[in-house]
Amino acid sequence: MTQTISISEFKATCLKIIDQVKNTGKSVIITKRREPYALVYGLTLLL
Repeated sequence: MTQTISISEFKATCLKIIDQVKNTGKSVIITKRREPYALVYGLTLLL
């Protein structure tokens, strides 16, 4: 299942989240005011 976090949490832990996505291959949805705002996923999905 895709993890969902707020934009403020992402701002505080962005490097950790990026490493987590790379290591697990699981995407992360970033929300702003509880609405989906961005998606972080690993490049292995594109290559």
